[in-house]
Parts: sequence; C-alpha cells; structure tokens
Amino acid sequence: RHSMGMATSPRRGPRLVLALVSLACLPCRAQWEDGSRECTPVDACAPCAPEQQDEWFCVPTGFVQTLTCFGATPGANVTKNGSCSRPGDGIGIVIIFEIFMALIFAASMTVVNQRKVRLLSIRDHRIAQYMHT
Repeated sequence: RHSMGMATSPRRGPRLVLALVSLACLPCRAQWEDGSRECTPVDACAPCAPEQQDEWFCVPTGFVQTLTCFGATPGANVTKNGSCSRPGDGIGIVIIFEIFMALIFAASMTVVNQRKVRLLSIRDHRIAQYMHT
C-alpha cells in the first residue's frame, strides 16, 4: 500500500518505473545502444500482442510500431520496435486530468474560504470582547 491508501499489485510498481523510463525512448531521434540514430516508422501503430505487454515499448501506451533505424555507419540499418500512440488517444486522459484538477481547486478554495470566515469570526469575537471589558 502507498501512503495515500491506494492498493497496487506487486507488478505495478516496476511496470510504472519501466513505463517512465520507456517514455524517454519515445522520440526515436535519441541514440540507441547500438549507435543508430535516425528511425522511421515501417508500419502503422498497432496494439501490442499479449506476449509483448511487459516489453519496454508496450508498457507506456499499449501500442507498438516497427521502426527502421539508420546506423552510425552506412548500410547498418536495424529494425526495432518502438512505443507509439494513435492520434487522439491521449486527449481523453488530458481532459480527465484537467477536470480532476479543477475539482481539486474548487474543493480547496471552498475549504480556504470556510477557514477564512471562521478565523475572521474568531478575530471579530475577540475584538468585541476586548471592547466590552
């Protein structure tokens, strides 16, 4: 359990770390371990097969795309799998996040205003007591 009370599966923690590390590999312009730099997509973005779900390229988005990466030397092209997402797939998550943040903002403003009213009331009550004594 996390300190915030959310239960997670034992595999979720390592998968989350792997997903965060994998996000750094999304732009194929970064240099890979074998020295290849420029990558171009070979086929369209497709859902990962069940046996690929734990691979680094499937963890972040659940989609995979075959890439051809041009090596550091001419003719040293390599075919690799990379993570991808379909256009518009992430917009729903962004909208949900924005709504969630707006709700948190509204709740916090309500609590702050209630506290302000209560503290002003206490201050006014103390001033009134001071004036009557």
